[in-house]
Amino acid sequence: MLRGVRLVFNVLKAPVSLCSSFSSSTTTRFVSRRAFSITTDSHKDLFEYTSGNWVFNDALRHKERRLAFNVDGLCRLAAESVNQSPDDVVNVSKLAEGGFNRTFLITLQDNFQMVARIPYPVTVPKFYAVASEVATLEFLRSSGIPVPKIYGYSPDSENSAGTEYIFMQYIQGSNLRDVWPSLSDQEVISVVHQLTQLESVMMSLSFPAGGSLYFTKDLEKVASGLGIPLEDERFCVGPDTRLPLWYGRRSKRNVNRGPYLSAEAALVAGARKELAYLEKFDQPLLPFRRDRRAAY
Repeated sequence: MLRGVRLVFNVLKAPVSLCSSFSSSTTTRFVSRRAFSITTDSHKDLFEYTSGNWVFNDALRHKERRLAFNVDGLCRLAAESVNQSPDDVVNVSKLAEGGFNRTFLITLQDNFQMVARIPYPVTVPKFYAVASEVATLEFLRSSGIPVPKIYGYSPDSENSAGTEYIFMQYIQGSNLRDVWPSLSDQEVISVVHQLTQLESVMMSLSFPAGGSLYFTKDLEKVASGLGIPLEDERFCVGPDTRLPLWYGRRSKRNVNRGPYLSAEAALVAGARKELAYLEKFDQPLLPFRRDRRAAY
């Protein structure tokens, strides 16, 4: 499932962007750009979570999000994804940290910029999540939805960077929420009209099953024969990447996570997953969402 999409709209002469996040509610903080150095100490901020602290289990939560990777390898892969030399990379800075990924801004000598997204070690299901996000973005783009272009990706860590990654287009703009109060009535109408047009396109899309989208070639690497192809056979529907289906030791249970051929199958998958978890570990947990725990 797509974890984050950034759509850019032009409202009259004012560039306005709508930022929709499908990640967790973890607050992100944008940090200032800094000159990139190849010294080991300068890499620490690139590897560590620096956007805040947790009230509970702070040390553990930071450890879960610490990821040391080969910075030179990532730069090399980034440059190659846009047919440039690794020597053209002049700056790497942390852009933001969300609930599932850490993002970096990579700048090349010609001032070309791209975003690199790297999932945290705690992010699951890592291969499926990365592969599905890339395929979903490409599918939406091929359907006329204005989403960032993908330059390159790896759903596994078997590469010179030593981590999964996505390289995508860097889109500059303003958050719609920041400019909304100052928009005129005509500008508001323009934004809403564009939103309804996009929603109309998305609602017209149909799929042969429920689950998450993948490139057929990617899903074949880990679940051969499981995908249900779309009319455009580059894409297929495969396992559902929603976090509650994979959280903690649930990922160790061999249960049906899609694709679902009926609405009933999709609805009961979560319950059957939880029953399988209890059979193995016999340790019922409080609801995944903390705000519901008072009822239990």
